[in-house]
Amino acid sequence: MARAALFILVGLLFFAHWLVTDPTYEGSDSQDEWNYVLAFSGVILSLAAAIPMFAQLAGGRFAFRASLVAAAGAAFASFANILEDGVGMGWAFFAFVSGAAILLLGLLVLTVVIALGGRGGRRLLALLP
Repeated sequence: MARAALFILVGLLFFAHWLVTDPTYEGSDSQDEWNYVLAFSGVILSLAAAIPMFAQLAGGRFAFRASLVAAAGAAFASFANILEDGVGMGWAFFAFVSGAAILLLGLLVLTVVIALGGRGGRRLLALLP
């Protein structure tokens, strides 16, 4: 259950980051500060590490393979966020959105794989992603 706890901890990190930076739909001052940019990118990168660990616990080999797509999307979005907000390269916004879309679709696929392939109480772990 430590792997599931790691996955939940990453979700709590996202929530804590949101509380501290108070993001809006408009450009905020915290978006351009390096410590906030690196913190947000670090949280996304930690999600890239936690997703495959959680998939091994919840769904086995097939779920692990499906989770690698979501993890790759998270890693790509993390790197693109540093380029976009940290370095100021506006075109990297599209790379960030692409990485986030891959991450979200990968999590959706992972949820379906765990729900269909899990046995007993492990099917409930499909609710986490």
